[in-house]
Amino acid sequence: METTLIISAAVFLGVIVVIAFNLLDKALVSLIGATLMVFLGIMTMEDVFQSIEWNVIFLLIGLMIITGYFADSGLPAWIAAKLLKASGGRPRVLLGFMSYFSAFTSNFVDNTTTMLTFAPIAVSASRLIGMSVIPLLLTMGMSVNITGYGTMISDPPQIYLASVSGLGFNDWFIYKGRPSMFLYSNIAALCGAIAAVFVFRKQVPMKIDAGLSGQAGSVEIADRNLAIKSVGALLAVIVALALKRMTGLPEFAVAILFAGILVIIADRDFGKAISKVDWSTLLFLIGIFAMIGGLNKSGVIRLIAETLGGLVQTGGLFMAITVLMIFTLLTCSVIINVPYLIAMIAVVGRFASILGYDPVPLYMVLMAAGYSGSCTTMISAPSSMVGVSICRREGEDVSFARFIKAGVPYVLATLLPAYALIILFWVVAA
Repeated sequence: METTLIISAAVFLGVIVVIAFNLLDKALVSLIGATLMVFLGIMTMEDVFQSIEWNVIFLLIGLMIITGYFADSGLPAWIAAKLLKASGGRPRVLLGFMSYFSAFTSNFVDNTTTMLTFAPIAVSASRLIGMSVIPLLLTMGMSVNITGYGTMISDPPQIYLASVSGLGFNDWFIYKGRPSMFLYSNIAALCGAIAAVFVFRKQVPMKIDAGLSGQAGSVEIADRNLAIKSVGALLAVIVALALKRMTGLPEFAVAILFAGILVIIADRDFGKAISKVDWSTLLFLIGIFAMIGGLNKSGVIRLIAETLGGLVQTGGLFMAITVLMIFTLLTCSVIINVPYLIAMIAVVGRFASILGYDPVPLYMVLMAAGYSGSCTTMISAPSSMVGVSICRREGEDVSFARFIKAGVPYVLATLLPAYALIILFWVVAA
């Protein structure tokens, strides 16, 4: 059993390292990792199939179709252009606006999708102002990541958490009568917007010619009809998920249902709809889910949970929250946060069981530290990688050190308020 434990841990860590340094495509690597666990006798094919959270996969397919049509409508571009105009020719105000607005959007749309939607607007706005694209793109890359735990549908780890914990859509807003993750992540995003203005104050001018900001008023919604339909479908999914305890409908059924309705009323072109699905991300998650099953079967998850439990068993919930925060912050500074968070959900559940605690406050700090911590370096969050990649495409390279210089103050500004609120509501007020 000990040999199996070591082998499964080595396979998973090897996959993480390859992904972190972008040596191979992440979907290919995760599938190879899952295959190795079967080949080495850690899991059977039946174990693999049972480990995959199919509810998560099909929920994401539905959401990707809906948000794909949403992006095609041009509504996000129109809103961002209005923000430019509303800034009144003050680029620092624009930076703060776009930072928080993109973060707020990411409460309901996958952060990488949000980044890809708003990145062209950031580039256009930067060129219009006559400044580097780096401040807006890096800020947005970090901002959309901060609210990755704001709602049940904001990112794959949240969908997975809901699937395995029994938490409902409303529990991300209020849990046991206390504010939950939506509040923590959005206050963090607001603090992050302020921090971004401070971090990039030397590269972003105070004011530009009013005529330039006025040009943003000419931007129109590309397809108003599609905008109305896609927003309606997205709102319908959100409402249906919020009412799950009344309807009893599984999450994936809700997303697939309204995605299907949207396809029918939008253009009836199923091939076009399917093209909006990020199959690479789905295959990546399938591989990760399978490997987590292997870690669980071999005893790795139990070992980590027992080790963490031993470290904090005499310190109470405050110590448990603090140790988990520090451990997650340091880990997510150097590895991709999504597979770590998905794997740690199982660890935290067992960890809380050992200590006799409600696991939800620990899930909260896990997510807060995981999403903030991943803004430390350019290799920890897919949205940051997208931002850096677009900067390079625009002829402005971002070094590892330069990213860290911007990332560290942003991490502190976003994590500490969330941590303080979790301690206030779940330790002090308990």
